Amino acid sequence: MSAPETTDDDRPKTKCPHCAEYILEEASVCRFCGREVTRVLQATPKQDERLAQAMLLAPVFASVLIYFWIGSMNLLQGPSSSLAVVGIGTIVITSALAAADANRLGIGAPGDPHKGTSPVGWAAFILLFWIVGYPAYLYRRKTYGAQSYLFVGILVGLLFIVSWFVMGSAIEVRQSEIRGIPGR
Repeated sequence: MSAPETTDDDRPKTKCPHCAEYILEEASVCRFCGREVTRVLQATPKQDERLAQAMLLAPVFASVLIYFWIGSMNLLQGPSSSLAVVGIGTIVITSALAAADANRLGIGAPGDPHKGTSPVGWAAFILLFWIVGYPAYLYRRKTYGAQSYLFVGILVGLLFIVSWFVMGSAIEVRQSEIRGIPGR
């Protein structure tokens, strides 16, 4: 659909997708051709971007926790379990934020012209295949008029995954040293 246009009565109007006549933006049936006008739910840009920005900040925050909080733990404090909680928690939080964002954008809603995956489908994809699903969703947003964060998502994802595995390896090496097994 084209950008809204206003007329003499200052109510927003847009073109009918079937006959191209201008109708009220909130109309569900075109008064000229009589056909049903379906619309994809649109979220306000600020809401869209806040959710996407939270999706980007969650792995960054997790990486900071991994380096400064878990990195300063001694082995008696259980850094391995804390690392697992931070890592899995980040994946769950980002998948929930993606589902909420997809829902606000109307992805997978009835009348979705792009036939997108449902918000639950995106959440499941991100939960199961985070390293691929996370940046894929951040890219897919652009199809629905929101900003794509593909490159930032890839960078943030790599930062998170690398920090998680580096810290996990460091914990494993330290545990091996204490057990008397030579470092790996």
